[in-house]
Amino acid sequence: MSNLKISRKTFYLLLFVLSFSSSSLVYAGPFGLEMGMTLDQIEIQTGIKPIISSSGKVYTITPPKPHSTFNTYVIRVSPTLGLHFIKAISTNISTSVYGTELLHSFNSIKESIGKTYGKYYQKNALKTGSIWNEEKDWMMGLKLKERDLYAYWSPDDGSSLPKDITYIQLEAKANSTNIGYLVLDYYFANDDEATKEIEAVTDSVF
Repeated sequence: MSNLKISRKTFYLLLFVLSFSSSSLVYAGPFGLEMGMTLDQIEIQTGIKPIISSSGKVYTITPPKPHSTFNTYVIRVSPTLGLHFIKAISTNISTSVYGTELLHSFNSIKESIGKTYGKYYQKNALKTGSIWNEEKDWMMGLKLKERDLYAYWSPDDGSSLPKDITYIQLEAKANSTNIGYLVLDYYFANDDEATKEIEAVTDSVF
């Protein structure tokens, strides 16, 4: 009889461990979010209700696993397909006109993402014909959108993306010649279909 009791205890212990492990892995995507999550699921995970924008197209959230570099998180959620896009926006980064500190932050985040998703494509270049071609003009070129600094991960570039993520992009932007910030976008595999669904609903008002 005691052996049966031990067996039952062992069974329930294993059941508990398995259920705990599986629940901790359910939301193992970027910032603890997974493709297809509903607004209710996100609220349950974070304890904070997503805030809808004035346009009604995106929501601002606090993700389950935020990163210290980013302080704003915006998502798009389809009525039937759930979460399909995440945008993370960093705090302002004070930098020199040469962009030194912004580049450092960009490279640090890029390398961290690369540890998870592998190979990436990067572009850091001034557009042809731009007059902002001196080293001290680096931030001005970025501010005027005459300079590009971004990296992206995609299957075509040999990145090791999970099946639910199709594209990731990290981009540096400038508010002024001394203030920049980073934007990180995740596109899930359901993004195309979800975007079409939302556009169809929007167009239906006509």
